[in-house]
Amino acid sequence: MSPSDVANAIRARVAAELLAELQSLEDLAASVADMGAQPSTRMHALALAFQLERYYTGAEALLSRALRAMDGDVPSGGSSHQEILRAASVAIDGLRPAIVSNEVFLQLRDLLAFRHYARHGYDAEPRSNRVGEIAGLLLQMHPALVACIRRFADWLSRSGDGT
Repeated sequence: MSPSDVANAIRARVAAELLAELQSLEDLAASVADMGAQPSTRMHALALAFQLERYYTGAEALLSRALRAMDGDVPSGGSSHQEILRAASVAIDGLRPAIVSNEVFLQLRDLLAFRHYARHGYDAEPRSNRVGEIAGLLLQMHPALVACIRRFADWLSRSGDGT
């Protein structure tokens, strides 16, 4: 197998893995939609907050996989979550296009801020109205994120054939 064949196989594998992981995000977004964007009880708000955390974690894992495969590294350290989003929103000339659009980057950043609060705010529970706002943001942003990931996976699949 030539180096070019190996590179093409790796790109095809990464594209397939991204699309498979995207299904998990689709399922989580459907779960958020099924739960309704406005929590009706304290337990509903907590359950919805948990699903929002899971969605963001899945999105970040998907972006990390793409960055590791294409850039050879993933940001680490104290601000790694923000840096992963930033790296995914930047095109690298001669290497890869941006994985997500600037709009999706900004919306994921808002979701990250909520996730951080929900995960680390041990002294306070997420407010129902804020959980509802973030659920609405996720449902509004999700189709754009899906389109970005599908576009990137398509680019990966085509990048080895000279297009």
